[in-house]
This record gives sequence, C-alpha cells and structure tokens, in this order.
Amino acid sequence: MSALPKSPRWNLNLSEELCFWCNTPTGNMILNGLLPNDEKAPEKQYRDYTPCKKCEGIMVTGITIIQCTSVANNFKQLQDGLYPTGLWTTVPESWIKSMFKPEAADKIIEGKAVNITVELWSRLGLPNLINSGVTETMMGYTQTNFV
Repeated sequence: MSALPKSPRWNLNLSEELCFWCNTPTGNMILNGLLPNDEKAPEKQYRDYTPCKKCEGIMVTGITIIQCTSVANNFKQLQDGLYPTGLWTTVPESWIKSMFKPEAADKIIEGKAVNITVELWSRLGLPNLINSGVTETMMGYTQTNFV
C-alpha cells in the first residue's frame, strides 16, 4: 500500500465528510493529500453515496426512489447516464405496486431502490421543490418520507 502523497502546503489536506443524502457531517474525515496544482481541499465534501445512519434508517423502511437527471452535474453517475439531483424519497412497497406494472414493481422491490428521471418523478406525482409537505430538507431540496 503506497503512502498518501502529502501536499507541501496543506499536508494531509483534510475535509469533513458529509452524507450525500442529507448533507450532514458523518463524523469522518477525508484525507485528500496532494490535489492538482496543490489546491486546498474543500472544507466539507461527499466521499460517495453511502448513507449515514439516519438516512439508512429511513431508506430501510421501504423502497427508495432517487430523482436523477441525464445532464452531467458535480456528482458521480449512479448508473449509465443518470446523475442524482439530491432529491429522494422512501415509499412503501404497496405504493410501488400501485404505480408500476407487476414485472417492473417486482424488480424495483427486489432492488430496494430505483433511479428515475425528473420527468418520471413528476408524472408519478412525487413531491417537487416548491410544494411538498416537507419533512426534512436535503441538500437544499425536499425529501419526504411517505412511510
């Protein structure tokens, strides 16, 4: 295992890790080391899409629906050509069965999560950014837990 190249200016170049899903600190630090042009690492950043314990606690109560866009943004792709917008919700299996054909519903339920486009999100009547019955604010967007 090779050593992390240290920044001559910033040493380990630490960032506080945030949960992507709720934008709150996870209690972990990210060791960035030497970045291009010896840039200072951001004070806070996301490591990956692993949910914090709070978000995981919500997600395990049902099926998580993640709103995605095909437009590249600052986030890593969740799957080919789909980037998360930061908007997500968790719904009961019964809701999935009522909104999707049986074959599709079964696959979604088996996977415990589904990535959908902004357009499908709207067609399904999921909460939008303006009027949503907010339960929590997530990354400046709205997250509603239907469970």
